[in-house]
Amino acid sequence: PDNCGERQLWEHLCCLGTGDVREILLLRHAGKTKGKAYVLFSSHESALLAKSKLHGKSSHTLLSGARSGGERLSVRFSESERYVKGKNGAYALDMLGGLQGKKGANMISLRNSIGLQQALMT
Repeated sequence: PDNCGERQLWEHLCCLGTGDVREILLLRHAGKTKGKAYVLFSSHESALLAKSKLHGKSSHTLLSGARSGGERLSVRFSESERYVKGKNGAYALDMLGGLQGKKGANMISLRNSIGLQQALMT
């Protein structure tokens, strides 16, 4: 919700059992929060736990003393850091390598199955 601050979000995540939050970035416009945040966890397992406990829940659950109702929370993973930083990223996973497969086998298979002459990844 737009009236939830970094501290409140951090405390709520800790109560859920995801105490390894490395960073919280609330999105703001003209000094007011937009009701959206990026949260970086130390482990992928904590991110999965937070997603499973928050996605689809009412936004009032983030604020103590809030009345029921409110919008539903939408929790998604940001893939950009994992693609850009690879094994040096937050979760130490080589996402691009996983998509390509061993020696590019997945890309070759995809190219062949849809009849492409050339596949270029940039």
